[in-house]
Amino acid sequence: MSESHVLVDEGTAKKIRAILELTDKYTPVHSAFRDAILGASNRTLTDLFNTLGTENTLALIKAKTDNLDVLLSTRLAEGTFTGRINTLGQKTMAGSTPVVIASDQSSLPVSSGEEATYVVQNSAAQASAANKHFISLFNASGSGKTMKIYEIWARYTQAAAVTGVGFNLQIKRAIAQGSGGTSLTPKLYDENDVAIPAQITALQAPTGAPTEQDILRDFFTATEGLMETTGHAGVLTTIFPIFRKQNGLRPLVCREGKGITIKQITSSTVGNWSIEILFSLV
Repeated sequence: MSESHVLVDEGTAKKIRAILELTDKYTPVHSAFRDAILGASNRTLTDLFNTLGTENTLALIKAKTDNLDVLLSTRLAEGTFTGRINTLGQKTMAGSTPVVIASDQSSLPVSSGEEATYVVQNSAAQASAANKHFISLFNASGSGKTMKIYEIWARYTQAAAVTGVGFNLQIKRAIAQGSGGTSLTPKLYDENDVAIPAQITALQAPTGAPTEQDILRDFFTATEGLMETTGHAGVLTTIFPIFRKQNGLRPLVCREGKGITIKQITSSTVGNWSIEILFSLV
């Protein structure tokens, strides 16, 4: 009575699987062995023995299976592995896995941390007037940029001696750009930086006022009559910062849909002013 199935131990099963993986070169052996295991055409254990019993077949089985038996004692112990790599999670410096750069590593891009820098200012000195917007800088929706303002300078450009009067400027946040006036083009500190997006606009003395929001800085001075060319005292008092970023503090940040405007509050009509704004885009 023939038999079509047989139970084998794990070791024999491994050898059987190895035989089934032989290349096409040994297809006849592969097919005969498979048929014997599956019982095709009433194959018997004798057929299986006769197929496996040839010297060439046994040599092939040995060559295929010799590399399968590896002593676990030769494998890297878990303790050794974790001692070198450590487990997941935050570790001390001494307990962290070291990371090295390949000996043939190509150049890696390194950022200096500097941001593209721009400057915009009045194209000409603007005469004082109550509620006048000397300059308005706005970051409209769609720019894809955040505007950071680091410095705002005011320059008093009086060309003749006058009687000084009190003068009040405010830096105000804007939620809409004004209209009219003169369009200004910001300049790049580094000409290799990306050109300013079209949504970043600056206006000199807009006739249609920007939509104001918060007062960010209130600045008071006097329009003294000294001229720029009078002497050192005059030169020192003609240009001054009305905003400068301080260490540890943020700049003035204008995300999309926000901007700033520099507005005169007092009714003085004495003197002329030029405003300069230094900013970056990220």
